[in-house]
Amino acid sequence: MMATNTWIVVDQLGTILLLNLSLFLVNQFCGPVASAEYALAAQWQGMLASIMASITVFTPQYVVQVARSDQPALQALCLQASRFVSIVTGICGGILIGLAGWLPEVWLHRPTTMVGPLIVGMVALVVVNAAANPLYGVWHALNRVRTPSFVTLASGLVGLLLSLLLLWFTSLGPWAVLVGSGLAFTLRNTLFTFRYVSHLISIRQAPLIKSAAAGITTCGLVGFAAFLIARWVDPKNWFSVVGVTGMTVCLTLPILLFTLVSRSERSLVLSRVRRYAGFTAIREKVANLGTWGLK
Repeated sequence: MMATNTWIVVDQLGTILLLNLSLFLVNQFCGPVASAEYALAAQWQGMLASIMASITVFTPQYVVQVARSDQPALQALCLQASRFVSIVTGICGGILIGLAGWLPEVWLHRPTTMVGPLIVGMVALVVVNAAANPLYGVWHALNRVRTPSFVTLASGLVGLLLSLLLLWFTSLGPWAVLVGSGLAFTLRNTLFTFRYVSHLISIRQAPLIKSAAAGITTCGLVGFAAFLIARWVDPKNWFSVVGVTGMTVCLTLPILLFTLVSRSERSLVLSRVRRYAGFTAIREKVANLGTWGLK
């Protein structure tokens, strides 16, 4: 138990180095103005990351399948979780990316030069790595945390070093920190997380990479649609932003359901929608009325 807790602490230290030092570095090397704009953009990244975390609740189910020694169920759950989180995050991220040119002015009531592009970069980073987020619970459920913790710490050190080198030897400004930490984070998931989880649960790595590709494709489609609708509407307040968001979802969701989503996944989504919309309950009541009439 103590060994596991120690490696979890190491993992958290690596996470801090990898993801939580960006604002400090920007403030130290780029000045308070750049730091303020970076912080404004980071709020949208944090919101998207919170949404992603709120739907990534699969670790208890992993533990149940591990306790049952049900390998096929664990494999299926991992693939479904990775694909689900990736696509949902891609939808939310695509809306933010498509509206990035209008959000700063609506939000801050003044035009900015850096906040919009930074929102695009930060949100894209979350979307690209969304498919790996549900997989972190696998090695916790299997109590295999030593190697991932070491890799996270190494990735944090590499990301910090790369950010410093880009700050010292390039004129990228705040983008140096985003590129350095983002590249280290993405490489860690691409080269290690997918491969390690596929080894732990004995599946091929390709389906996990396809889940990430599905989220990226979703983000691109939704972002392009949101951008076109925003150019047509030209949102100037939050009501028009909400309107653009609603139109984007209504336009792209049917396309996504019949292109990127499999038949079984589509049936599950549609059944849930009908249930929450009350269609199933109404249908049951009508059926019962018909039965009572026959009686």
